[in-house]
Amino acid sequence: MRWTLRALAMQVRAALEGSWWQVERTIRTETSYAYNEAQAVAIGELAREHRGILLRWTELVDDTTGEPLDMRVGKDSLVLHGQLAPPGGVFVMPPDKRAPVGMIGQSWNHPPNRPNDRAVLTPWHPSWNIPGWRWDGTQRVVAP
Repeated sequence: MRWTLRALAMQVRAALEGSWWQVERTIRTETSYAYNEAQAVAIGELAREHRGILLRWTELVDDTTGEPLDMRVGKDSLVLHGQLAPPGGVFVMPPDKRAPVGMIGQSWNHPPNRPNDRAVLTPWHPSWNIPGWRWDGTQRVVAP
């Protein structure tokens, strides 16, 4: 028997006894997790060959204005967008009025940090002129 995503989703739904939207959210979030885990490994390999390559938390946000590109960007994503970490490092939610209080100080190896999170890991290098910043434990430090 050939398995389709829909057939698997229906099995998950039956197992969870949940509503379709819950199953769809779970599948979307787990797919995002797998994608970003693979990105973290790939960027780590790239960094071994090319000095200065970092991980960048990237959301659907305009790098010039800091404004979301659509209405579905979460406030926590606005805060994390552009944060840099070394391969194998973590991203930290800094104190910010837009961040949910319960997330401040938490860390993640890569997105997603919540259900339906659309953020992705991208490689970053200072020579590419893509904005980025690091959290030094007390403040945002803009990367060169």
